[in-house]
Amino acid sequence: MLDEHPVLFRDMHVIGARYTNICAPCILGLKGWRDIERGVTNSNKARFYTNMRLFSDDELVQIAVTGKIPA
Repeated sequence: MLDEHPVLFRDMHVIGARYTNICAPCILGLKGWRDIERGVTNSNKARFYTNMRLFSDDELVQIAVTGKIPA
């Protein structure tokens, strides 16, 4: 990613964004992880199998831009 999108990589690093090549719902479905991390999604299926909170597409964009989850 750094080679292809250096500015995006820099901006993500500055705001503290984390990313992985592993599916987040798979990680959050593992025993113990759901107590450590809490994710957000727009997929009802992902929310059903994990402790991720369900948000609309517009809300997810706001979360990504601001880093704040609406109450």
